[in-house]
Amino acid sequence: MLTMMPTEFFESFNAAIARPENRHEDGSINWDFVDADMWNDQVINNSNMRIAYTWFNELADDYERTI
Repeated sequence: MLTMMPTEFFESFNAAIARPENRHEDGSINWDFVDADMWNDQVINNSNMRIAYTWFNELADDYERTI
């Protein structure tokens, strides 16, 4: 069973995908930049990396399905 995603993680993800600088010229998301922003927000770190990337991929997949 997955650990419940913290609100801070979800909020950081949403803020990062909304930043214009995290978009490619065609408007698609630059996931590497979103990832970097989330490291800067410290919601992804060395101690939670494994579960954090599970959450990250889940959110990214959900986002991609909605566009």
